[in-house]
Amino acid sequence: MILIQYLPFINIAFASRSVAFPHFFVAAFPWFTYMLLFDEIRKLYVRKGLKRMPGGVLLYESWFA
Repeated sequence: MILIQYLPFINIAFASRSVAFPHFFVAAFPWFTYMLLFDEIRKLYVRKGLKRMPGGVLLYESWFA
C-alpha cells in the first residue's frame, strides 16, 4: 500500500496522490488505545486473583483459573 501511495510513476498510473504521513496514525489511534486499556485491565484481574502460599508458591484462585 505504501508503494502505491508514494511511488510517483504508480501515482500517475492510478491518478492518485500521496497521503500525509500523520494520517497513517490518526486512524489507528483509537484501536491502539482500546488494546492498551484492555491489556492493562486484564493484567489487573490476573494479578488480583493470585494468592501466595507458604513456601512462595503462587495459587490462582480467580475466575480465569
